Amino acid sequence: SIRTGVVANQLDYDFLLKSAEDTTVMIEKVHSKGGTQRVQAFFNLNYRLAPSLTANIGMHYMQFLLNNSNSLEPRASIKYDIAAKHALSFGYGLHSQIQNIGLYFLKDAANIAPNKNLGMSKSHHFVLGYDWNVTDHSRIKTELYYQSLFNIPISKDKTSTYSVLNSVWDYSTEALVNKGLGKNYGIDFTYEQFMYKDLYYIV
Repeated sequence: SIRTGVVANQLDYDFLLKSAEDTTVMIEKVHSKGGTQRVQAFFNLNYRLAPSLTANIGMHYMQFLLNNSNSLEPRASIKYDIAAKHALSFGYGLHSQIQNIGLYFLKDAANIAPNKNLGMSKSHHFVLGYDWNVTDHSRIKTELYYQSLFNIPISKDKTSTYSVLNSVWDYSTEALVNKGLGKNYGIDFTYEQFMYKDLYYIV
């Protein structure tokens, strides 16, 4: 089977951020109101290679119209049915994410927005999964995952340790570049009951 489509999102924003920092005078960091768009297109092919082997191959494209940054992302997975209720799978995908919109409008001391043209953060995702259909209406899923992050905004100043990966509550007015790296890895366990007797839940 083949699936394809286009998704467009309207992103409206109204930012006003002031900070006292090292003085008692409130300094305006962000003051911007407006809107922009994000456009995504996708293609996915699901093909049964053998009675117990299924492949998924796809491509995803995203463009952020605020600064015309874009990303073309290949994705693929394969699933092998070990038995009637058991399956192993492996998947890979390149995934991208735009920055928090406020970051694009932050102003430095010269009243310039140095990060207006930041690119997207990106990550190579690898997932090894095991599915067990416990009953006709429930399953257990286990996934081992590894994510190799790149293109992460970090400070241009080599003496600074700032990275958007470590930013939680505030925005930095530093000029940033898409040269940072990172990684995530772990294991997920999921128990899911499909709709049965008017009850659905996932743990």
